[in-house]
Amino acid sequence: MTEVECLTATTPTKMLRFYQRNTSRRKQLLAACNMCRRVWHIIPKECLRGRYDPNRYYQAIEVVERYVEGHATQDEVRALSLGTGGDFACDAVAVANGLAEWEDGLVTVSVWTSASMAPDTETIFIPWWEDSGPPGLQQSAEQASQCQLLRDMVGNPFRPTTFDPAWRSNRVMQLARQMYETRVFSRMPDLNRALRDAGCREDTVRIHCSEAMEHYRGCWVLDGLLQKDIQAM
Repeated sequence: MTEVECLTATTPTKMLRFYQRNTSRRKQLLAACNMCRRVWHIIPKECLRGRYDPNRYYQAIEVVERYVEGHATQDEVRALSLGTGGDFACDAVAVANGLAEWEDGLVTVSVWTSASMAPDTETIFIPWWEDSGPPGLQQSAEQASQCQLLRDMVGNPFRPTTFDPAWRSNRVMQLARQMYETRVFSRMPDLNRALRDAGCREDTVRIHCSEAMEHYRGCWVLDGLLQKDIQAM
């Protein structure tokens, strides 16, 4: 994958292959969970069709997220996984595959992509529409949003940013922690101003904070400030 493809792709195939080989296990699992959360609101309707409990889906994603943060054990994750004998965390992220034959196209594309992002799976992404024809407008839009999700979480891997410890003022860290923990990112402009006041002149960081885009847990700026990826899982 080239830098231009990384920054402009509207289908996630190449990005998934690249990021699976070049990002941390934590980042991979969070990306998979974030993709599942994008279709959070559709799950009850889809589970109803197959007489499945939607709480199984929610709990599986939530336990992986807690595991990533060190707040859940491997046994807790395994208890909600598919039990295929593969990677236990990947099994839990992909639990949606075992709940029902999804009819909603957005859920289908979420399942395919999240399963491809999770670690220890094959690095070949099988487009969801291969067996069902080309994607519709909603599915194509969702894939474009998934590309934005990956860019929010990884940034530009061809030009990594070094975070100056001086940027981590009390105000900066308070805002970063609050947004990370609550998943409410409306204060990113406030973080931009706090970083400016702390002496940050790094354009990529400041622009990311001020762009009108959706952010996710695992956002590369918040992770960099909170030093998340250097903390062992």
